[in-house]
Amino acid sequence: MDKKVEIDMDLHSRTIGTLGLETMSQLVQMRVLIHGLRGLGAEIAKNIILAGPSEVSLHDINHTTISDLGANFFLTEADVNNKVTRADASINKLSELNPMVKMRAIKCQTSELINEVCNFDVIVITEVISLELATQIDAECRKGNKGFIWSVATGISGFCFVDYGENFVIKDNNGEENKQYIINKVTKENPGIVIIEDNDGKIRHQLTDGDYVTFKEVQGMHELNGLKTQIKWISPISFSICDTSKFGDYQIGGIVDQIKIHVKRVFKSLSDSIHDPYFEGRNPDPIDFSKFGRPELLHISFRALLKYVSIHNNLPELNDLIAVQEIVEFANEEYLNVREKLTWIKNSEEFNREVVSNVARFSRAQISPICAFLGGVVAQEVIKFTGKYSPISQWLWFDFFETIAKIGTPDRSLMNSRYDDQIAIFGREIQEKLSNLNLFMIGAGALGCEFLKDFAMMGISTKDGLLTVTDNDNIEISNLGRQFLFRRKDFHASKSKTACNMIKNMNSDFKCKDLQNYVSPETEDIFNDDFWKKQDFIINAVDNVKARVYIDNMCTWHGKNLIDSGTLGTKAHVQLIVPNKTSCYNDTVDPPEEGIPMCVLHNFPSVIEHCIEWGRDHFTEIFTHAIKDTQKLLESTDTYYKELTKEGTPSLHFEKVT
Repeated sequence: MDKKVEIDMDLHSRTIGTLGLETMSQLVQMRVLIHGLRGLGAEIAKNIILAGPSEVSLHDINHTTISDLGANFFLTEADVNNKVTRADASINKLSELNPMVKMRAIKCQTSELINEVCNFDVIVITEVISLELATQIDAECRKGNKGFIWSVATGISGFCFVDYGENFVIKDNNGEENKQYIINKVTKENPGIVIIEDNDGKIRHQLTDGDYVTFKEVQGMHELNGLKTQIKWISPISFSICDTSKFGDYQIGGIVDQIKIHVKRVFKSLSDSIHDPYFEGRNPDPIDFSKFGRPELLHISFRALLKYVSIHNNLPELNDLIAVQEIVEFANEEYLNVREKLTWIKNSEEFNREVVSNVARFSRAQISPICAFLGGVVAQEVIKFTGKYSPISQWLWFDFFETIAKIGTPDRSLMNSRYDDQIAIFGREIQEKLSNLNLFMIGAGALGCEFLKDFAMMGISTKDGLLTVTDNDNIEISNLGRQFLFRRKDFHASKSKTACNMIKNMNSDFKCKDLQNYVSPETEDIFNDDFWKKQDFIINAVDNVKARVYIDNMCTWHGKNLIDSGTLGTKAHVQLIVPNKTSCYNDTVDPPEEGIPMCVLHNFPSVIEHCIEWGRDHFTEIFTHAIKDTQKLLESTDTYYKELTKEGTPSLHFEKVT
């Protein structure tokens, strides 16, 4: 991946800001193959396509079924009736997300996928296939220095396995900017202790064990200047370095700079790792510290599931208790056998038949929330093949079994509907409650688009309920790289209105009302007491603290459940706020915002930072975009006007040509 490439700077400006131009240049040359286009495969494909690789090829020759519509948001009932394969039904709509990405559907049998490895950089398998075939594909990937990812959503549990070979190099382990600190003192001992200037307790270093630093402008202990050394965390204002006992006496001054070095990471093959997931002292990544020992048991459960598939050539049907019992016995036998031989299983919790039973019972199901979560994780792992960020330690397992009701026996009988996978897990009673929910969501940007998609796929607000979404912002070209409900033709259109229209195409029963109003004291005539009282949940998807504070106050006043969330590059947070049971948003103080939300920039550039960014944005519009448009017009008038009709509104067309 070293040839010259072209990057759409407008479309990928946010991605470049997060990943960096060098990583983006590698990414746009990457070729990815995704096998399996149910919910998880669709999520991974969507996320990767938005990131902008060179090619994404899809493989799924299975015909679309009605239950697929509950997780793959691009499939329709017409695809079911016409017996269209999942890959063919998805490819055109996925290709609309990013015209720069080449897409094709591969028609071969699953057993022949091994012949396609040489044509791609990363192979992603999203379904349970035979262990023999999976290990063969992984071995072929290792021969050609290709990336291999195997990830499966099994109802409300799942896993991800990553193998990037024996020669993978991590160029930037976390993507953070290098930190710099002023030195207060350096001790002369083994190891030497560096104490930073803490400015009356206001400055704390953010270095961790294993980070590398270098020094400059140190007086007295001049041996430190230019030295690169590894550190060990001691306290928020100190860390240890190498042996300084033979250095000169520290006098005054000096700056310590964090540096990032390339780190080689060796991955274990699937054939070895499936039997022993631990490698070179690196434990698989934990995801829930309240379930100590659960990942090992989930691994045993998955191995038992693979054994069942090798015998019956398929996953068990949903809630097939006879098949579940068979898998539980496989797992118990495996657990006892492995516990006597391998050390890793000794970290496991005691054998829990209910955990294994839940994995097996719902293994065929794919529901939107789980696919969205795991799809985001896997897509990020694909990006990590560029060397940016540290890949997971080969294995990641998770489960959300605590969401299954413990009281009563839910009616899990299927209805031959798009919600069958969800009904098989939670029951008809929960599905009925979801369909009658009233939700109010503030914000229709990157998070808002994802929430709307998940709500529609889950069947929320499809009967007597209603989802109201408000966002006063309009769509910009830079939004298209992460807000998947928008297209170039929607340029300058309302976010909330466009998002609602798109979602209704994905589920015609979904009831969604769009507004373009701020939620603030000035709009309390719209969002009045009656409005708040009707809502069951409030969803925060806004990008500024001031709005969050006001919305939290209103939820506290009216006693409403609030889900607050936000993203910043590759970071994110979520907070569930339940009246009288949890702390509210205003109980904690957020740090000052470092970035400038786009909605603030376009509508209320009040402080000097806003005004500078506003000026820069308009400068780019006048002296970059306008010049590009003029060049395209001069090169081919017919082509320019043809492409112009695909972007934005008629008023925008008129503005551009005049």
